[in-house]
Amino acid sequence: MSEIESISIYITNLLNYLSKLKKLDYHQAEKYFTQDFHYMNKDQTLIKNSIYHFLENLNDSECRYEIQKIKLLYKSIYLVHLKYINGRVEKIYHNALLIHGVSIIIIKRIEDRYLISDAIEFKNDQGSPIYSILEKFS
Repeated sequence: MSEIESISIYITNLLNYLSKLKKLDYHQAEKYFTQDFHYMNKDQTLIKNSIYHFLENLNDSECRYEIQKIKLLYKSIYLVHLKYINGRVEKIYHNALLIHGVSIIIIKRIEDRYLISDAIEFKNDQGSPIYSILEKFS
């Protein structure tokens, strides 16, 4: 297993754990998300900007996703906060995970390609500390 894969697995497990916490455990999630949380925007370097292009290509006439925030977690691993805007058909992504509503996806950059590694959907938006924290930063 490569270093990127092991880090991606760790991050996915952590996000799954944090997303199952109740709002009472907000401080646990906040501790993870607020440390060195540097967001990217479209005006930054071409490599970072290409992530926006990759994500915008997910949109089509039936589904629209809005990029809320992107964080570089480790070298080539990005955490992306997406918001589902409208659409009639849900899209199925990597590992047959459905993304709609407010979601986090993990993207890995391998050479010049970007791949969706994992996705986490917030089942209970208001009860999730991650959702609350991301909304705070949006």
